[in-house]
Amino acid sequence: IYVKNEICHHDIWSDEDFWDQAVFQCVSESLAKSGVLSNYIKSSTLTPVGGGKRMGDDPNTSVKWHDLSPDEYAGAAAQVHSVVFAQLGSLSHSMIELGCGIPRACNFVRRLSIRYQLPLSLRIALIQHLLKNAC
Repeated sequence: IYVKNEICHHDIWSDEDFWDQAVFQCVSESLAKSGVLSNYIKSSTLTPVGGGKRMGDDPNTSVKWHDLSPDEYAGAAAQVHSVVFAQLGSLSHSMIELGCGIPRACNFVRRLSIRYQLPLSLRIALIQHLLKNAC
């Protein structure tokens, strides 16, 4: 007997909050590993500050979104969108595999794409992929 057959009909899979938290956790972990904003630490902030520490090492002096130039902002946003796209794609497929159905997976992608401000083109690509694989 496969484990999937035993867990497929568990009530947790029908809980939207479970999936919302799963996306949040996956996106947060992926962004922390990628260090999106740390890629944009200005060279002026890397000068030693008392005790040999660099300003970029101190979380209180880390780069914020509003510190980025328009080009840097666009690059960082594209990285975040890529992470959200990948996680939504992965989790929506998990939803289908666990018996949630394609309509619920599509609604999940729509709702979370809006919440995470994923560009419309990426949202459409995810939904079309889910619908295409349904046939």
